[in-house]
Amino acid sequence: MLRSYALLSILLASAIAPLRSEELYDNKPVFRIEVIVESPDGYTDSKAATAKLKTQEGDPFSQAIFDADLKNLAEEYERVEPS
Repeated sequence: MLRSYALLSILLASAIAPLRSEELYDNKPVFRIEVIVESPDGYTDSKAATAKLKTQEGDPFSQAIFDADLKNLAEEYERVEPS
């Protein structure tokens, strides 16, 4: 079975300062979620991956929920690279 690659990029509006602690982002609204799915056959369906996320645009950011989202994506996709 050929597995797809997912590149998950969550960009936060409040990500102006360098990350000094995970708590810097907690409870700040998520500005944008961008998921890039790369597969060897060229098929990309980022909506399917985005639909599985508990982290949603406009919601307050939670490091615990984000970590759970990454774990869930890693179970389905061969590689997950958050940035």
